[in-house]
Amino acid sequence: MRSILFAISFVLLSFFSCEKSETQGQTADRNALDKLRNQIEDMVKDIPCEDSSEWSFTALGDKPCGGPTDYLAYPSTIDQDEFLGLIERYNEEEKSYNKKYNIVSDCMGYLPPNGVACKDGKPVLTYKTLEPERQ
Repeated sequence: MRSILFAISFVLLSFFSCEKSETQGQTADRNALDKLRNQIEDMVKDIPCEDSSEWSFTALGDKPCGGPTDYLAYPSTIDQDEFLGLIERYNEEEKSYNKKYNIVSDCMGYLPPNGVACKDGKPVLTYKTLEPERQ
């Protein structure tokens, strides 16, 4: 009787330990992604936007259904190789994270911006407005 009780306890303990371990692993992986994203955003957040021709944008993130989760403006004055390298790393790591943990999303696609404008010293992504056809 004791051995059966011991076996059941062992199985239950193993089950809950694995579940908790996987959740902790997912949380740690998400925290690492968030830290990398913050590092990327910190590289550009305090740079004043005075001339929009000196700014560009890039896709950031990877939605589970495909496509980026966001777009981020950046100036030509930063180390673009380092910056775009971090973006590429982030995108690949988020893609792996989504696959590893079977993440789902709304699958809504985002059109890329047309460019960057400067407003009150901050970069603002611009988008083409779609006007209805006139007949």
